[in-house]
Amino acid sequence: MSRVIKNRDGVTVVEGTPAASLVKDGEKFFESKPPERMAGESIGQPRKIDENKIMSEAEYKADATRRIKEGIKRGVQLSPEPYSSYLKRQQPGYEEDREARFQEELERYKKAETPTNKSERAVTPRRIEASKKAEFRRVRSKKEAERSQEEQKATKGKFITTLGR
Repeated sequence: MSRVIKNRDGVTVVEGTPAASLVKDGEKFFESKPPERMAGESIGQPRKIDENKIMSEAEYKADATRRIKEGIKRGVQLSPEPYSSYLKRQQPGYEEDREARFQEELERYKKAETPTNKSERAVTPRRIEASKKAEFRRVRSKKEAERSQEEQKATKGKFITTLGR
């Protein structure tokens, strides 16, 4: 079940240990390009991992596998999105487009909820089926209520047992 990770220096670490995550973070750190420096700036400034770097498909699958395994340890089931969806999310302007679509949907929803537009809603087969089921439940409930009243009148409210002792 455990996987062995070997870094460039030949150091071997068993996956799942704290050291394994350090090796992975170290690989990301050294693969990232150093930031551009101006003349006179200290080269000893700390470097950060570029979180905006788009992962390759293999990196993405490895990361998804890691997240799934962590979720299993916590007792949570995760379903990572497909790589194509991940790529779409990484494109510039994705968040703005998503927010705009959300606002449009919200406006459409508010418009549909106004009393004047309720009758203009599209009638789908699911809506028809749902309304038929609701009507059936109302009729059945009404019949049960009438039956219950008839039984109360017949027994004059007394409890009748059918066990016959």
